[in-house]
Amino acid sequence: IVIWFSGDEFGGFAGPGAAGETALGTWLDAGNCLFLSGQDYLYDRLGSGTTTPNSFMSTYLGLSTLAHDTGDYTSVTGAGTVFGTLGSMPLSYSPLSDYSDRITPNGTAEVAMVGNNTFNGAINRDSGVYKTTFWAFPWEAIASATNREAALGTFLNTCSSTFSVTPASTANVPPGTTVVHEFVLTNLDVTDSYTLTLTPGNWATTLLTPSPINVTGGSTATIQVQVQVPTTITPPSQMDEFFLTVQSANDPAEVEIVSGETQS
Repeated sequence: IVIWFSGDEFGGFAGPGAAGETALGTWLDAGNCLFLSGQDYLYDRLGSGTTTPNSFMSTYLGLSTLAHDTGDYTSVTGAGTVFGTLGSMPLSYSPLSDYSDRITPNGTAEVAMVGNNTFNGAINRDSGVYKTTFWAFPWEAIASATNREAALGTFLNTCSSTFSVTPASTANVPPGTTVVHEFVLTNLDVTDSYTLTLTPGNWATTLLTPSPINVTGGSTATIQVQVQVPTTITPPSQMDEFFLTVQSANDPAEVEIVSGETQS
């Protein structure tokens, strides 16, 4: 894992440059993790008037849009599948300066930290091969050492996982439709067996893949979950969500929870 904290440095090298991004991309493609925290990485790399990320930012960080120096967070709260267990964490920029940004994830990433003003301060991405998280405010600004350690430790624990599960895409189908969601389980270690547990929503939901499922080291397996959309939907448009829990037999402490959404 590479951990890159740049505090409130700006005007030069608050994060990787062009050569650094190329090297990091190659390194991440080999199955590694990146924690990048820098409120002026976007400013220094793109320029003050740019709101569109470059290729590295969109591909490896999952960044869609950005707004420079407009974060103004006094606290942040963890969100998403990785940081969602973290509560509200007050920020204290002193002796730093506050030039935090607002950022939006694209379809390959998710929100990792939400500011007290509802702006997105951090995102994370799990490609199934590599994992990244980008914070547009300084990790060093988290006021409590305990909270700083918890936030960093949460990502480190994720990176040490021996398997990953790619979330299913959202399905939008007419009432009365039967839809099958597919998840891809990637075994990043030795051959293992995984227990699958389904937590359905309000609609009829069935785990089609037998549990447990055996996956050889370095291989992938597809997990299927079927949802039966009711023929009558009230109100006219609704969404139902289910959760799939995957647990390793080799290390029962390794658990991933992913969700699937069906709209009609």
